[in-house]
Amino acid sequence: MARAVFRVLLDPYIYKAWMFLTGLFGVILMIASSAYPLYSGLVESLMRELMGKMPSGDLNPLLLFPFIVVNNSIVIIVTLLFSFTIIVPFLVIAVNGVVVGFLSAYVANMGYKYLTIFAYIAPHGVIEVPAVALAASSFIVVFTRGLGKLPENAVSIFIIALIMILVAALVESTVTLALAFILDLALKVLG
Repeated sequence: MARAVFRVLLDPYIYKAWMFLTGLFGVILMIASSAYPLYSGLVESLMRELMGKMPSGDLNPLLLFPFIVVNNSIVIIVTLLFSFTIIVPFLVIAVNGVVVGFLSAYVANMGYKYLTIFAYIAPHGVIEVPAVALAASSFIVVFTRGLGKLPENAVSIFIIALIMILVAALVESTVTLALAFILDLALKVLG
């Protein structure tokens, strides 16, 4: 089973699609953050609405971890289930890129330093984004091997992506929060 799981990572078509989609996420993120001034009113009203629905108080890592795992697992499962459409995998990458890009620009516009924003996103993002991109890359199986091979490859892709999501959620719920807090405190003290 382990050999079959890791064989997916060595598949040149899946690997190239995976790297392409990871890069596409980054490009869309940059475009969205650059386009923020055009949509700042919309983004700000959406953020106010979202913040109004979120509970106040400190983030508890023990509650944050399962929330992140469940949320990202749903994204991976939906992406895998609809990967044969091609549209859903690209849409998942595009929507995530736009959300992260707009959110980064929104937070920067509030006065946060780019280093702090990077500290909030990068530690878990370098694992989470490729996990979602790996799930999205499963569409290539349909075109290179046919729809019949998708379930067998999708299981392997899901196992790898789930492991990545678990690691990313652990990092996001612990390391990212601690690093960002320390960095934010240091920037306030040092000016």
